[in-house]
Amino acid sequence: MLAAESNTEVITAIDAAYIRSGTHKDTNFKDTPYYFIKNDGESTTRHIVVKYDISGVQVPEMGSVNAVITFFSVSPIHPDNPATEIKLEAYKESNSWDSSTVTYSNFNVLNESNLVGENHLIKNDVYVDITGYIKEAKQSGLNTVTLRFVP
Repeated sequence: MLAAESNTEVITAIDAAYIRSGTHKDTNFKDTPYYFIKNDGESTTRHIVVKYDISGVQVPEMGSVNAVITFFSVSPIHPDNPATEIKLEAYKESNSWDSSTVTYSNFNVLNESNLVGENHLIKNDVYVDITGYIKEAKQSGLNTVTLRFVP
């Protein structure tokens, strides 16, 4: 009997930020311990941006690789919004930002055509499959990628 070999390559977040629109559009939230996401109009939009190191991912071995970002124990703040309704999308972004200076005002305008992954909800854990994007990025010679997470 042959067993399938399972390899796990962890891609590391090397920078992360929380950006918020409205009256906080020029605020840098670098020292915020929690990141919130919300997409409720220009005055209350909140997104998370994360830069990942993918230098350890090997392209020739990616034929059977899946790249999935996992958010564990996601729970809505509002009791009328059960976890089964959580939607989360990942958009590719430029790597030219730094968490110590990024704000909603100075970050890129969200480009809907940059969607690279959508969520799968299992219990209260949210999985965003970005396999295709990681393969594309590695084949293009990139060693870092930035994703914007949007509800």
